[in-house]
Amino acid sequence: MHAQQATQSYFNWPASAYDYQNSNNDPQTDINVRNVDGLRLRWGFQIPVNPYSIPGAPPALGIETQTLVVKGIAYVATPYNRIIALNTQTGARVWDFQIDMTKFIGEKWWAGAYVISGISLYNETLYVMSSDTTVYALYVYRRAFESGQYGYGAALAFFLIVIGVAVALLGWRFFDMERLLQRPRIEVH
Repeated sequence: MHAQQATQSYFNWPASAYDYQNSNNDPQTDINVRNVDGLRLRWGFQIPVNPYSIPGAPPALGIETQTLVVKGIAYVATPYNRIIALNTQTGARVWDFQIDMTKFIGEKWWAGAYVISGISLYNETLYVMSSDTTVYALYVYRRAFESGQYGYGAALAFFLIVIGVAVALLGWRFFDMERLLQRPRIEVH
């Protein structure tokens, strides 16, 4: 939801208790007692259904972790071990990462529960502990896309290919490459 008066700046909620000091205090003032009645639904995102059918596992009880929000991206951890990154302005999926739960089905040490009990974001890295207690560190590529690094690189690569083709065609004509590539002839006089 958003307030009618909300600014375009990002509201960050990088840790489960708001900040890394666990203050549980969000100092934003865009949503307050004067405008809370004006909140309207901006978008909704339906969490995908569980892709696994694990015999004997109780059904998931819903999302058990705090959604983290940093630089316009909301990070959601589903109980069946999928991490989903959503654009906070549109609700569009930016990326997702599915941990393969089939690799530990039937292991005696596994409790057979669908759960991700922790998600943390620090220094552009998202840390997640899966149902089998493996910790995953997922690098968040958002910074490179914000700076245009990938877009400029792709444009530069295309530009260099065009230049390379043009130089090759000019070289072919200028140096008479057809003649140079013919089989050598030995002439005796």
